[in-house]
Amino acid sequence: MSDEMLLTLGAIVLLSIFVLSSNTVILNNDEIIQNNEFAITAISIGQSLIDEAKLKEFDKISNLDDVSKCTNANELGPELGEKINFIDKYNYAIKGFASDTCFHDFDDYNGYNRIVNTPRLGNYRVKVEVKYADEINPDPSNDPTSGTKTFCKRMEVYVWNTPYIDSLKPIKLYYAMTYHH
Repeated sequence: MSDEMLLTLGAIVLLSIFVLSSNTVILNNDEIIQNNEFAITAISIGQSLIDEAKLKEFDKISNLDDVSKCTNANELGPELGEKINFIDKYNYAIKGFASDTCFHDFDDYNGYNRIVNTPRLGNYRVKVEVKYADEINPDPSNDPTSGTKTFCKRMEVYVWNTPYIDSLKPIKLYYAMTYHH
């Protein structure tokens, strides 16, 4: 074999290695972009629900002067007539979700479930829990004793999209609403 032939073969091998490496980088970037799109959409869906709930009253009793008048911790959730007995989906007739018109106060969202259908990424599931929280530090690790009422309620929103975002490791968003008396 001549020197030129060896140089040509060497160049072809190097070019092949470069092309394979480039393809691997492009595929990895596509996966990162797709994972980010799933996560950003989940965060947007969760934040949208939090924004809806923030517009509601703190408690069913709107003029609270004593924390003992707040809803009992084991009764957080919708009152009679406000309950949604199905997984809420977007209603085109009312241009929104049933929770927007059925729920009147922040803790009505406790136990609430929603499905959000997106055109590109399919169905996202949303689950909500509302609990009393410490007014100074509403972090979940600092929860008050079970059953203790406070002038602070924390909403925990869990969003997932199986198989892309696992229901065992959902995107979690937290929001604390306080009542100023």
